[in-house]
Amino acid sequence: MKVFDWTIEDYLKAILDAMKPDYEWYTLDMLQKKDKVTIKKINELVESRKNQDPNETRNRKPLNTPEEVVGEICHDIENHIEWSPSSYLKQIDVYNVPFLPQELGGGWMLEEYCFKKYEGDIFFSSVTAGDRSAGSGRTFYIPRRLIEGHTYEEFLDDYFDKIADPRFFGLGKEAVINDGILKTFLGFTKRKPHPEVKETDLPDMTVYCISEFCRGDCMEHIKEDQLSEDKDLTKKEWEKFKNELPMVESLVVRDMDGKIPCYWGIMTDDNVFRDDITFSSYWNHYFRTGYYVAAMEVTEDSPMPSCADIWKKRVIPGRHYVTADVTDMAPSKYDEVLLNYVNNTIPEMGYLLSGAIMERMDNVTGITELYFPVK
Repeated sequence: MKVFDWTIEDYLKAILDAMKPDYEWYTLDMLQKKDKVTIKKINELVESRKNQDPNETRNRKPLNTPEEVVGEICHDIENHIEWSPSSYLKQIDVYNVPFLPQELGGGWMLEEYCFKKYEGDIFFSSVTAGDRSAGSGRTFYIPRRLIEGHTYEEFLDDYFDKIADPRFFGLGKEAVINDGILKTFLGFTKRKPHPEVKETDLPDMTVYCISEFCRGDCMEHIKEDQLSEDKDLTKKEWEKFKNELPMVESLVVRDMDGKIPCYWGIMTDDNVFRDDITFSSYWNHYFRTGYYVAAMEVTEDSPMPSCADIWKKRVIPGRHYVTADVTDMAPSKYDEVLLNYVNNTIPEMGYLLSGAIMERMDNVTGITELYFPVK
């Protein structure tokens, strides 16, 4: 249909109506503020008709139909958004895809690849890359039509084919096809009960941790694959921990028999040495890199250690946990259980991993459990 005589208000309303249902979140304010070129063209065309003879149609150029304008707007949205969705939409959650160090070409390295969820089950993805002197990012809208009525694999085929070409943005289908966290994050996982799996809640826990684990310049970067091959690596670190224990032993929480009930091994990301650490992130790069922090519980009012060069006081926020018994497991079996919980069991239960995985080593029973914080 050719459009000659609409007012600017009617024309814009028709454009927004034509953008639904894939873009139900797109508003007149966004159109006016973020698509100024489109608005300018529309205004110029509408204004140019005011002084024309309405009966003379031979030389009157019609406006593009709303559908044609929508095609241009949607193409820009799905290929590159130059504004922050958070300026208009309420962000609910974000998932940072783990990946191995990856060069994108020209010395640029992939720095971050994340998916963001906004109110109303609206999803965007964001890719950040940089070299030693500069950085840049791209944000993509994920249309609802790519998700609804499709399997996770079908979604990935469409996403990497139509939105984020792996040739330019590093990650492809093979990198996330087995990512149970992303699958759940995007709403593709069907819940499956696991009655055999234990769940528990822990309140905020104040801990002392050996500073050699926390400071990047004092600790080896313990890699998951090294742990698989040589558990002695962590054993040596625990020896350091226990050798320094007498310095703060009087402040440690004890059971009714006067024993230290347990120790905690916290698998957190590269930011563990920050003063404001919250243990909110788990090991990076598919659980291959990160810090292993040995800790023990103390009372909330325990003073900051006077030997701050050796011990640090931290608070692990209260969370809901899924647990797994890994007592005396061989390294390969231990890794298998950890990754199976992350990629399968936890997503199937309808949860997402929400922080650093912890080992709890019970000094009374000898049982070692993995604690997975979930939400």
